[in-house]
Amino acid sequence: MRVLVYGDLNLDVFFVLDLDVVELRDVSYVAQASALVPGGSGGNVGVALSRLGQKPVLVSTVGTDPFGELILEDLAREKVEATSVRRIEGEITGIMVVITKKSGERTIIGYRGANAYNTLSDVESRDLTATSDYTFISGFTSRNVDSGKSVEYLIDSSVRLGLPVGIDLGGVTKRFLIEVLAKYRGAIYDVFINLDELKELFGSDTQNSLTNLVSVLKPKNIFLKMGSRGSLVYSGERFAHVEAVRVGRVVDTTGCGDAYDAGAIYGLLIGLPSEQRAALGNLMGAYKAGGLGARHLPRDVGELKSLAEAHLKLRI
Repeated sequence: MRVLVYGDLNLDVFFVLDLDVVELRDVSYVAQASALVPGGSGGNVGVALSRLGQKPVLVSTVGTDPFGELILEDLAREKVEATSVRRIEGEITGIMVVITKKSGERTIIGYRGANAYNTLSDVESRDLTATSDYTFISGFTSRNVDSGKSVEYLIDSSVRLGLPVGIDLGGVTKRFLIEVLAKYRGAIYDVFINLDELKELFGSDTQNSLTNLVSVLKPKNIFLKMGSRGSLVYSGERFAHVEAVRVGRVVDTTGCGDAYDAGAIYGLLIGLPSEQRAALGNLMGAYKAGGLGARHLPRDVGELKSLAEAHLKLRI
């Protein structure tokens, strides 16, 4: 299946600290380890889907610096179609400094750089969706220089074609949600969001916040990512809790949400119902947490099938 993926590409710079508390003040920390790993929501979802045998078409931007070249080489190795990845003259490739703590939790300080110029015209959006089977949109693209107009174009053209649209609300402001996304009430197929993002949009009462989100967007599915608590799924006008799985020791949680999204999308493409899609998302996120960097993902669909049978008792 061809999945149109609209999102960021970054170089993630990791510093691993043997500490549980890290303060942003006038202090120096000595890292136990460091790594340079390609990342970004668009790249992470695209690579995950490619490894699962799908055909992601990535729409993104990088700079003309060596980091951009490194990322493009990585996409080629991962067999992600990158003909719609543009290089922006005069801007650096997005860089995220990831400080990983002893617990596996992390703090990110980043600059999106060239990602802010990842824009599409209405015609380009129609051409891209015309050959796709699913459209995935990262919410951070709503902050691009066109103030999210490209997001509207992609949803418009996808809905017109009857193409399922999934959007991760990470990075989406409440204003964009209410003033733009609410126009597509009932038309968006999948909404992905984590607890912190839900709280930022609607407050700390999870059930009330989910009810508000349903009211605003009325999507086919909502996947609420809750980390070690698994995920909560809204589908068929009811909520269901899907238990978390444990694959191994938690090393780094960077990119777990992207891995979850890819697992849930893959589940749809192979015809699984919503709760099993969430279970695959939980599994992908748990696997990712076991390694450093957002690209610690199953090597291929065969490995995912083995993991699903072992941890979920699910044959896919």
